Amino acid sequence: MGDDAGDSNRLKQADAASYDATATDFDYLTDRYSTGIASRILAVVKVEQSDRLLDLGTGTGLLARLAAERGANVVGIDHSEGMLDRARLKAKLATFQVMDAEALQFEDGSFDVAATLYVLRHLPNPRAACRELHRILRPGGKLVAAVGARPTPFSASAVASGIGALSDRLFAAVGRRALSPEFLRRFLDRQGVPSSRGHAAHHGNEDVSGMLAAVGFKNIRREWWGERFQLTPEEFWDVQAVFDSEARERLTALPDAEAEKLKRKFVSECKVLADRGASLVYRTGAIIYSAER
Repeated sequence: MGDDAGDSNRLKQADAASYDATATDFDYLTDRYSTGIASRILAVVKVEQSDRLLDLGTGTGLLARLAAERGANVVGIDHSEGMLDRARLKAKLATFQVMDAEALQFEDGSFDVAATLYVLRHLPNPRAACRELHRILRPGGKLVAAVGARPTPFSASAVASGIGALSDRLFAAVGRRALSPEFLRRFLDRQGVPSSRGHAAHHGNEDVSGMLAAVGFKNIRREWWGERFQLTPEEFWDVQAVFDSEARERLTALPDAEAEKLKRKFVSECKVLADRGASLVYRTGAIIYSAER
């Protein structure tokens, strides 16, 4: 049991260190590529003035800032001090604390709303975090959690997204598309960049609905959100090097000069592709879960 706790702490520390190193870039990219889904999250649970809201895994505070602008009383927590430094600069109406998402330091029933964006599946023990979210919400309180995922099979969004994704992959197979995050990961493999050993757990197959129900949430609903962006070579590097956990942790383990050299080489290769008419594509997709305490 002690070893499990130690492994979990090491994973969290490694993850926090990788975010500390990219906080400024993460802030810019989150504002650019995640504002749409953050706004949708707040709309799903109808955040109101005077709601006390917890933003779990707040990062650089995008969701917290948007909620505070709606009049909510917001507390954002994260395990990266570098991220929180950026959040405090931009979201002055919210309060931020370094805290473990799996062991929240709040009283039972002390929040009206709990929200989390792209966090649950990156935690070593997401069920523990869900249990904590249930505990800190008041009876009747609302949860909203977005996790990276493909759309629900056979839904209208799945058909539309699936056609688009298939088209991108077919064009990628003949060199007419480059797709995130696989393109950067393969580039790092070719350059001999070691795989990350401290990479935080990714529970990609976790049944989130079942996990929420198991800890006591009810009236669980889900909807899918997806966006597609066509990027410049520099943007294509940035969005993968910062948002993709595997690539980010591999790159932040390198000396700065070596990482910068890799960036120049990657951007140069992408410019050649773009000059030949290839598109550099970043697709996002998430299932937004909402539930009641």
